[in-house]
Amino acid sequence: MDARRLIKGQKYEYVRKDGSVHVVTYVYKGINFYMFKMQHCNTAFSMTHSMVQERVREI
Repeated sequence: MDARRLIKGQKYEYVRKDGSVHVVTYVYKGINFYMFKMQHCNTAFSMTHSMVQERVREI
């Protein structure tokens, strides 16, 4: 996924290294990171540009 095309409030799939897939919501862009919120546990976490490229995809 191209990180520049993320839309605030949009839901995306996050694929972990173990192959599990989680639904995340894009919250905002920081200086060197992108903030997401996981739906199933209501937890916020950040990802770098390269992590977004590798692990985030549109639903």
